[in-house]
Amino acid sequence: MHSWQGCRVLILELTGQCNFACRYCYAAGKKPLSMPLAVAMQAVASVAASQESQEPFLVQFTGGEPLLAAEALLKTAAWIRERKWPAVLQVQTNGSLLTAELAKQLRQYGVGVGVSVDGRPAVHDQMRFFPDGKGTMQSVALGMKNLAEEKCGAGVTCVVTAENVLKLSETVDMACYFGCARSLGFDLLRPRGRGDQVQTPQAAQVEQGFWQALERNEFWRKANGGSLEMAQVARVDKLQQRKLACFGHCHAMTGEALYVAADGSLYACASLSGDAHFYLGRVEEGPEPLLRKRAAERVCDGMAMCRNCQWLAHCGGGCFSRWYNAQGAPQNVEGECALKRTAARWWLQEHKQ
Repeated sequence: MHSWQGCRVLILELTGQCNFACRYCYAAGKKPLSMPLAVAMQAVASVAASQESQEPFLVQFTGGEPLLAAEALLKTAAWIRERKWPAVLQVQTNGSLLTAELAKQLRQYGVGVGVSVDGRPAVHDQMRFFPDGKGTMQSVALGMKNLAEEKCGAGVTCVVTAENVLKLSETVDMACYFGCARSLGFDLLRPRGRGDQVQTPQAAQVEQGFWQALERNEFWRKANGGSLEMAQVARVDKLQQRKLACFGHCHAMTGEALYVAADGSLYACASLSGDAHFYLGRVEEGPEPLLRKRAAERVCDGMAMCRNCQWLAHCGGGCFSRWYNAQGAPQNVEGECALKRTAARWWLQEHKQ
């Protein structure tokens, strides 16, 4: 028996192709396939049909670079809106293909935009470049300009490596400079794909760099009355207001996430696609409950160390996919713990606890 019931987060890999050649890309080994429109629609329709109420569910378009499949994205978004399903639509992009017309269309269909930026141009271009080695910041900045002119807000994500960890405050500057950024989150390097060739930051560096970024954001708040929502701190706040449970962000653990690869294969998590331990079936038949249960249990067991940590109530627990390696042993735990612990310290300071 196969079932889509319980899915709250549907991630569609529209294409395995990408126009960047980022130094740390954990998905560098993906096949350059494109998802047929029928597969995307079948997955969304199956999730919509499985909902027992009209509560929203998330549909995220990803890749590769999903805007290389902009036509499929827009057709799927329009199709969803025509049916008035309570879907929250998002796309995570490198930003280089955000033309003025595309920005307008994304806003028309209510597609939230997330863009990857790793710092000021000199830092960003060392990590995120085109296949010919040319830096990408100029193209990203133009895309952000188009979003700003369309009054389309964006979330910014910065991948943290040993090379930019002490310059995270500069990412705050860049996000504020763009004019359309509403939030900023930091994503620690995942040592998979090409990522195993890039040095991961030390925990002490993460604490220092992230604290400086939080201070810089506070500076801009006082200087011009506006600032970014810092994703890690916002998560602490939601936990304290009981709007989010511990491990609430790990939909793979709760069995609420489904990642659809371009070839129609289903996985429990986007970052674990291709790993047989997290394979759940195919779109045509739907996810297999037993495989979903086993994948969730594997994630739950892998996060056992969090349950005895004094910071759990404030940080909400780590991200299994960042820790997991092929042997099933945890790795790079200290860096993520430092990131979330620092967010908790900042929140406690702000609330004088």
